[in-house]
Amino acid sequence: SINNRVPIVNYLLNKKNVDINYAGGANHETALQWAVRSTRSAELVSIFLSHEADITHKSKYGLDALFIAVQAGNMSIAYLLLVAGADPNTLSMDIDTPLLWLLKSKNVSQCNEIMRLLLTFNANANQGDKDKNTVLHILAKRPLPNSKLAFLFHKNGARVEALNKDYMSPYDLAKEARNVDMGMIFHDLQNYEMMPDELPIAIFAGIMLVGFMSFHIFPWYLVVFLVWPICAIVFRFYGQG
Repeated sequence: SINNRVPIVNYLLNKKNVDINYAGGANHETALQWAVRSTRSAELVSIFLSHEADITHKSKYGLDALFIAVQAGNMSIAYLLLVAGADPNTLSMDIDTPLLWLLKSKNVSQCNEIMRLLLTFNANANQGDKDKNTVLHILAKRPLPNSKLAFLFHKNGARVEALNKDYMSPYDLAKEARNVDMGMIFHDLQNYEMMPDELPIAIFAGIMLVGFMSFHIFPWYLVVFLVWPICAIVFRFYGQG
């Protein structure tokens, strides 16, 4: 599998009945784990998967085939593994998911697509590492602000108010690092999270009411749709204290 010798691999699997999940070498890895490192091994990986290769086996470093493919930047191989049921939230020995590892180890501009792929397959954007830092905490400490990535992670479940082991939120870390731009981004996301569900209804009803009144029409049913959300908002912020 190291040399991508497809005919030989097919011969061994179909004629010699070899153990496809035998793990060996210094890293205690299977043939599938070796194959995913190559960008030209899609056919070989497909063959291994069709012969029920174990996609959950981890090396001595706690890395399964998906994690290794992500580290190698092999998006097509990662896609094959995810379709086959690989866990996008698999954890390494360092308690990193593939998503966390990419943010810590790679130039963000070089791994946007593979991060989006992981999120498409339900990677947990709110998963913390050994220090309980989520993807937003890691973004807060990066020197260059990335609003698109912050909003993408937030859209996929990353919480702005999540606290790490030092009880610091992403906003706190950005402030500590004097990362003003990321601090503003997190502040905007936090305001968005606090926006009540009823607010869009109130805005819509208000716009419609103004429109009708401009034609000297006063529809009472719109008043209900306007007053109800406003009361709900007021109660949410002031009635529970």
